[in-house]
Amino acid sequence: MEISNQSEEKKSESIEHMRMKLYFQDNLPNDNNITKIELERMIGNRRADLYGELSDGKKFVIEFQHTKISPEELKERTLDYSRKGIYVLWIHNGITYNKLPINQDGILVSIEEEQLQKMYKGRVYCMNMTKDGLLTPVYPLHFTKYFQYKMDGNGMMRYVRYKKQRSVICGSIPSLELVFTGKKYKLARFRDVNVEWSCIKEINQYITNVCKKKLKERKKREELINLRIPTREIISHFKEKYGYYIPYNALKWKKGIKILKHGHMLDDKNHFREQIEIKIDDFINN
Repeated sequence: MEISNQSEEKKSESIEHMRMKLYFQDNLPNDNNITKIELERMIGNRRADLYGELSDGKKFVIEFQHTKISPEELKERTLDYSRKGIYVLWIHNGITYNKLPINQDGILVSIEEEQLQKMYKGRVYCMNMTKDGLLTPVYPLHFTKYFQYKMDGNGMMRYVRYKKQRSVICGSIPSLELVFTGKKYKLARFRDVNVEWSCIKEINQYITNVCKKKLKERKKREELINLRIPTREIISHFKEKYGYYIPYNALKWKKGIKILKHGHMLDDKNHFREQIEIKIDDFINN
């Protein structure tokens, strides 16, 4: 593998930015078949923070943002590389953007973070680097709508949405192995699973477990065909890991979950509660 640090270090470069580049130069080859890796490579009129080539011929750059960048510059830089057939991976220093590798509510999100989430199908990659070294390695963040459970003017408890704030859900990546996607934007990312799909998979398993439990309480299988489950019970089970919006949105729009009905229905006590109705046979094989 060819390793190069040919270009001179920029005088304005921060220690944090330099450490981010060096961390990936040292660690990226451990999980990828890299034949060439170079820091500060000039590509046209762009200076890429890190440039690499894989054994299968794919070329990629990684841009590290320790200082904030405008959405226009982010878009143009990505397009410039994409037109040259080079895949792009953007990684933010979470410290700069006030982002931690934990779930948080009521967080402000920048325009460029919103833009990256759309480009990378629901995630923004961050790491936390200080002048003294690495605090946390790379982690994906997923921004969702932010709600609070509050009492309205009619004395009813409801979820109230805050438009300018977001809930931040932190995922994980299994390794630094790169995956390449995209047409207009040629993008490199890690082999992590979008947290929304992880949540949907776990909700399906949760519903399956509820069905099995209910069936054990019945003497005859034919006595129970459909089942209603309160939405709030499901959300409460997953809220700590995935926040409120991701599980609620999956249930409401039936994303990857076989739901017959969703809405306010009568429960066993003749109270209207927000529930889902499912067919047991969709979750348990006969």
